[in-house]
Amino acid sequence: MGDYVITLADKDLKVHTRWMIRRDFPEVLDFEDRDPHGWSEALFLATLRQRDTIGLVAEDPRGVVGVVVYTLHKHHLGLLRLAVHPSVRRRRVGAQLVARLVAKLGIHKRQYIDAVVRESDMGALKFFRACGFRAVELWREHFEDDDGYLMRFELPESHRELGGEG
Repeated sequence: MGDYVITLADKDLKVHTRWMIRRDFPEVLDFEDRDPHGWSEALFLATLRQRDTIGLVAEDPRGVVGVVVYTLHKHHLGLLRLAVHPSVRRRRVGAQLVARLVAKLGIHKRQYIDAVVRESDMGALKFFRACGFRAVELWREHFEDDDGYLMRFELPESHRELGGEG
């Protein structure tokens, strides 16, 4: 997995990632509320109650600065939500969260990560491209007010675990 190690420049914010817990909700909702497409507490709770759905947060000494929610599938991870506090955007917090997911590939034969991104969200599309994702499909009317691109990160053959676990 050496090819996917995130190296940080001086301006980049080094964060610690861990499981999301209920006590994190006020901090996460603080920056979710600033996003016109941000998730509500009810949506987080309903999503995280689903089987095989996991939430992680990124934190620095000031507190929680990022969140990622994903699902485990037989052959891939489904990225449902990735959000970063506006005060630390463009400091590679999101890239570190994506790298955490990439590090999980190859385990249990999971080979790729899928994310659906709004067609109109150029910042998110550029971010995912920079992280190694590519658009594989256009999903018409996926969002209530927008189309979406299915973005996929595929683990290169050279990094795939032979005969992985279950």
